[in-house]
Amino acid sequence: MPFPQIPASGAGKQALRNTQIFPLEGVPFYIFGDSYGNNPSQNADVGTLFFDRFANRHRVASKTNLAVAGTRSDQVAAAVLAGWTPNTRGLVGLADCLLNDVFQYPDTSNAPTSALAMRTILATLTARAKVTAQSAAVVYGPGWASSVASAAGSYFDVAWTGDSCWLLFTTTTAAGSAEVRNVGGALAATIATGGYAQAFTGAFLLSGYGAGNHTVRVSVASGTVTFGGLLIPSANPPSVIWYKPGGLGRSGAEDARLASYQAACAAVLTDFPTLVSVGVDNGWSSAIMVGTDTIHLNDAGNAYAAQRITDVVRSAIPTQRQGLNRLSAASEAAYTSPAPSYASGSPSAPSAPTGVSATTARQVTLAWTLPTDGGATLISQTIQSSPAGAGTWTDVATIDVATTSYSVSTGLTQGSSYDFRIRATNSIGAGTYSSTATATAGAPVVDYASDTFTRSDGAVGSTEVGSYAWTLAQGTGDWVIASNQLKANSVPSLNANDLYISDGQADGTLKMKVVNPTLNNHGMVFRATGTGNVNGYILWASNGTLTLSKRTAANSYTALATGGAVAVNDQWELILSGSSIKVRVNGLQVISITDASYSGTRHGFWVNAGFTAVFDNFVHNNATT
Repeated sequence: MPFPQIPASGAGKQALRNTQIFPLEGVPFYIFGDSYGNNPSQNADVGTLFFDRFANRHRVASKTNLAVAGTRSDQVAAAVLAGWTPNTRGLVGLADCLLNDVFQYPDTSNAPTSALAMRTILATLTARAKVTAQSAAVVYGPGWASSVASAAGSYFDVAWTGDSCWLLFTTTTAAGSAEVRNVGGALAATIATGGYAQAFTGAFLLSGYGAGNHTVRVSVASGTVTFGGLLIPSANPPSVIWYKPGGLGRSGAEDARLASYQAACAAVLTDFPTLVSVGVDNGWSSAIMVGTDTIHLNDAGNAYAAQRITDVVRSAIPTQRQGLNRLSAASEAAYTSPAPSYASGSPSAPSAPTGVSATTARQVTLAWTLPTDGGATLISQTIQSSPAGAGTWTDVATIDVATTSYSVSTGLTQGSSYDFRIRATNSIGAGTYSSTATATAGAPVVDYASDTFTRSDGAVGSTEVGSYAWTLAQGTGDWVIASNQLKANSVPSLNANDLYISDGQADGTLKMKVVNPTLNNHGMVFRATGTGNVNGYILWASNGTLTLSKRTAANSYTALATGGAVAVNDQWELILSGSSIKVRVNGLQVISITDASYSGTRHGFWVNAGFTAVFDNFVHNNATT
């Protein structure tokens, strides 16, 4: 009887093709992963793990098992980077890769680490070439030592050929990031190199560049950045089979965590069209197919997994016949790295700050608009001053790149005019100075009195600046220094409890820090006058609300304004100028009124009868704005 003939064409030939899994005869098979790839235990015969069975059924030319028991996904990624030669012809199997993550990480917060490790694994397996960080494709700017830099703005240029590449960076548990800019300075990507559960080599994709040679500039944005080279994707990558185990029946929490980790990794798979992802179906049973250690597959489980891989791979044939695992496919030509070319439209020093203005009060306040960054990370800004029209410039301050205002309070002579200018510096160099702004310096800020209460516990004594005695004005109470702060231990009485100084000045700025956690019935007394110093103003916390009142007699208060909620450690400021009374909390104005009822020169602290309070950092100076 003659052998059946293979149809020459038509539906019969297509049907025959569709019964094949791969043209695997003569194709090497490589296995990576954890103990799911190399553990011949749990009632599974030696050599009959699921990938062993799959390889035997399809007559691969050779089988190389590089799986390592006990490894997390980041460790599998390291093994793949070390054990795989890009552009290798063959078929690849990934055995699990995630169970040890599930066992070692207590929750799903580390899923991004596993997903990035899976991306590194697949980017390496499907690469045409790996380019080292010390190759001619990389040119380092200042600040780099052996591909490592931590100074913000330090940069390197890197080049590749083709539409895309994978940049390799060492991840860290600490914060860190890098910026990638195209020629011309446009931001292409911000890469988070920090915040991962493990330190390993992560692969980050740049794509959409088209054919030809391309160059980008990578600069340190924060933390320490370590560059590990780049991977060039292959046009004919090998097929990669990833077997994902199902629920093991150990616990609902572990099974749910495994599903979350697999879902996080699945999100990266769209970048790898030759990946075949194989999970369990309705035929899976952990009770029958998992060994006594409740982790690994027994003989029934391995038989199930092998058949499941075969079934899924068969359906993937139409899209899986063009890779390096195909008998007729030839490896791509050796890859040659281009040299970086960042000359055309390269980043430059930043532009000049704009809109610079200078206003005068007791000090000169500058304001401006940040410049463009020139296509490189801004590092700092420098402020200079000169006597007006003289052109003899002196550095005033070097400040960070987030600041757009600055107050100059030293080095100025009252009544003299000054020019001010600003420039920014990025990783390329210093930019152009802004146009000048001119202002006339006012009188310097001078403290009439101040007290930090930094002294031995006990009697309050006198202010550190001005040496004004702290005096109990009315009521009964106990004001003391305790732990370098001012504390009032008031006792019930008919009158409130005032502690004041008399420095002879009605106007100016009064400041204090409210440490008291009660946020009720305490505050500042100011402009106190009259018999017993009963008359005056009180700025106080009234059931958590900042309230400005005037005291017309003992225990008689008239509310003038409120200023919102108060909080522990708030900084209160009173700006007094004639009838104008303004209140700031933590630098923000919350009250502004006019009232000329009192103009006394006694100022200090107030606590209502029966309450306690803690204060710190009292100041009275001559600033009225």
